[in-house]
Amino acid sequence: MPMKNGFAAPLILLVVTILTIVAFASNIVFSPKSVQSNQKITANPVCLSADTLIDTPDGLVAVQDFKAGMKVWTVNEKNQREQAVILKTSQSKVPVDHQMIHLILKDGRSLLGSLNHRLADGRRLADLQIGANVDNSLVEKVEKLPYKDEFTYDILPAGSTGKYFANGIALQSTLK
Repeated sequence: MPMKNGFAAPLILLVVTILTIVAFASNIVFSPKSVQSNQKITANPVCLSADTLIDTPDGLVAVQDFKAGMKVWTVNEKNQREQAVILKTSQSKVPVDHQMIHLILKDGRSLLGSLNHRLADGRRLADLQIGANVDNSLVEKVEKLPYKDEFTYDILPAGSTGKYFANGIALQSTLK
């Protein structure tokens, strides 16, 4: 429908400006490939790489293989390890230019997680620095890397804390 008095161009410019501001404020990343393919874009998925191993009473299980009802190790409010069932799982589609934090501890444990994923003590992975104490070990390396997979994953264990162990590192679930 044509607009009268030449308002079409300024109106379109206003709409584009507003959408850009909202996307920037929300940290939503739009790339030409994702816009062309109409894929759903998630604003900063806060999850783990598909191959992350989660500690369970039956051994290690890849985070991507979890289903609600499976058992996992968590900790209670006294920081005591206990069994819990998984209440919820998530699989988040990521933007084509999604970045992750690769964390390596001096004791050999490592993790690939989204920048905003939190350790069990509340610190974001992106805020860690070399030499920081994480789970009774020191950070040897922390780097931002492009993530090449299509999805990231997370789980929510039952219990009061929402904590679990990923590649042996205590994390806080991002799910509610």
